[in-house]
Amino acid sequence: MIKSNSSDSGEISQPLISVIMNCYNSEKYLQEAIDSVLAQTYQNLEIIFWDNQSSDKSQEIVKSIKDDRIKYFLSQSHTTLGEARNLAMEKANGEYISFLDCDDVIASRKIELQVIEFQKDKSLGLVYCNGARIDHNGCVKTSFYKKRKPSGNIFRKTLSSYDLYIPAVMFRKDCIIKKGIKFNERFRFIEEYDFFLRILKSFTAKYIDRKLAFWRVHDKSNTWKHYNEFINERNIFLQIFFSSDEKIKFQKEINSIKDLNTFQYSLVSWKEGDNLTSRNAIKKIKTRKLKYFITYLAMFFDFKVLYPLLCRIKYIK
Repeated sequence: MIKSNSSDSGEISQPLISVIMNCYNSEKYLQEAIDSVLAQTYQNLEIIFWDNQSSDKSQEIVKSIKDDRIKYFLSQSHTTLGEARNLAMEKANGEYISFLDCDDVIASRKIELQVIEFQKDKSLGLVYCNGARIDHNGCVKTSFYKKRKPSGNIFRKTLSSYDLYIPAVMFRKDCIIKKGIKFNERFRFIEEYDFFLRILKSFTAKYIDRKLAFWRVHDKSNTWKHYNEFINERNIFLQIFFSSDEKIKFQKEINSIKDLNTFQYSLVSWKEGDNLTSRNAIKKIKTRKLKYFITYLAMFFDFKVLYPLLCRIKYIK
């Protein structure tokens, strides 16, 4: 563990870490989430707890915990998550910032190991780690990553195949200040995607191949309702994120995002029983990925029969 001592001792000092917890009616797993932060081996931290007008017992739970490192803020009004994250960041005093949603947890050495990487390389903008999805009982389901992820300039790869998990990431605050990076408050579904890509566009990243963050998986029954919103927001992202020259430079990655939109549109049509529309949509991209080709063939059959099978064999995720 990094030692906390005065600078004249010759030992590495501990920078303050801000862990931001955005809360809205999150009582169920809240105590567990907060406990995982307070149990860190790295102790020089603060919890910026932003309550987005909860009506359950969230406020009661957090205020019952007697620890001066917890800073409670009650939002004046209920806002989108992106705006709530921006408001919470304004309260953060730490040199580094990490988000922990109120149903997720982190391993005891997560912050310590990420700080060590930042102190090794002052040019880093972001450090991320492996982790696992957990169910409502906290049982591990699957790892975030089966193979070791890259470090360095990972912008291109992340742009075309985004797979960051918010509890696994820590970033340097002065990076977002220098570049004026905030969560885009017009986004409701891809605000994390936009935010972290803006950091990675200008700064390098370091990967820690250890399971240090745990992301709770909930019922996905509502996911289909939002596919069109995801598609629309990614289209807006493509319009505003790149300059004209960058659109040429990153054309391959941009096309990958457009293909993903086409793929998701075709899935929605298939689910709605419009097999012809779904096949016509995905036909344009079916040769670009095996997943797209297999799904195209499946769309000649009933969604309720084939889609669950494709999910089980990992052709669709």
